[in-house]
Amino acid sequence: MSKLLYFFFLVLLFSGTMLKAQNFGDNNPVWNYSANTGWGPFQLHVQLSIKKDTLFNNKQCKILDPRGRVNDSFMPYKNMICADSAKVTFWSPTLSEFQTLYDFEAKKGDVWKSRSDDFYSNSFFNIYIAIDSVYMQQVNNQLLQVQRIRIFKNDTINWKTQKPYYYSVFETIGCTKYLFPWLYGYVDAGRVTGLRCFEDGSLGFFQFDNSVACDYTQVGLEEPQTALRNPIFPNPNNGRFLVSAYSGLSAVRVFDVQGKLVFEQRIADCASNELEVDLDRQLSGLFFVEVVDKAGEITRQKMVLRR
Repeated sequence: MSKLLYFFFLVLLFSGTMLKAQNFGDNNPVWNYSANTGWGPFQLHVQLSIKKDTLFNNKQCKILDPRGRVNDSFMPYKNMICADSAKVTFWSPTLSEFQTLYDFEAKKGDVWKSRSDDFYSNSFFNIYIAIDSVYMQQVNNQLLQVQRIRIFKNDTINWKTQKPYYYSVFETIGCTKYLFPWLYGYVDAGRVTGLRCFEDGSLGFFQFDNSVACDYTQVGLEEPQTALRNPIFPNPNNGRFLVSAYSGLSAVRVFDVQGKLVFEQRIADCASNELEVDLDRQLSGLFFVEVVDKAGEITRQKMVLRR
């Protein structure tokens, strides 16, 4: 009887993971990546989030919002990912069809081919994705399915002889290298080097790379100034806090964990470099503060409200 109960437990467990895979991109996810510039000893911070939902060729899709020094050459056509049961797909304009990015029902030994067009369809090539292993890993007290994959960039039938690139793909989160793990991803002649951290309204915050800070700070080149890296003071707070920017404030927005805008203040003349915010009607919880400075640079940071 115990073996039978254990079997049904495993069935329920894997059924639950499939449900998560079908809702990939829900719960306002935010991906933060490290990248190298290729032209200097600078660390880049690239961020992806979901801008809005849309219907594209009869599929439910999500428009991505890339921030930082992001080159369109490593974003998919229309900056978009789409749902297809347990698959995550993107649109290939050169083939005029959807291509598989992730398949959370794939098993060890499965292989599929995709065409990885860039945003403008100026560059494209075939990639082969092979599943080496599938296992479960606990992240923030949740069991997530993980696929260990190999990616081959090759336009010939001899892809099995080519040197592969190994990555891990987590359900809910995606690839720990980059959301789109093909290899032409450049940022100002540099390259995305891996996932710093991930957060959404269901899984919460999880840091993959502990060698760098991941606090939703300035995307793009990392700035040494404290006020740019920590534009909110105090944090945590009781709903009243100060927002600052050296070059002058243009706008301040506050979002809750569901992505709802709960506060917005635009500063027309950008003369002030400080703004006091009072969220007197908000309950305790996690919020995201978006600061736009005079130069148009955007800083996004977590803020904890404690009553």
